[in-house]
Amino acid sequence: MSTMRDVAARAGVSTKTVSRVFNDDPHVLPATRAEVEKAMRELNYVPNVLATTFRAGRASVIGVAVPDIV
Repeated sequence: MSTMRDVAARAGVSTKTVSRVFNDDPHVLPATRAEVEKAMRELNYVPNVLATTFRAGRASVIGVAVPDIV
């Protein structure tokens, strides 16, 4: 599985730039965005959901405590 570092190396940019492209930051030049997106496709990049959850500071999971199932 490819990492953000792999994408950055392939595109010749920093991991921060890859993150900006992934998060649709409008301050990324179109040519740079195209290179990063191309690298993402070539490497079949899929973001790490666990890392995304930690960064956001919240999980998209709901927990339910049940004292007895019977």
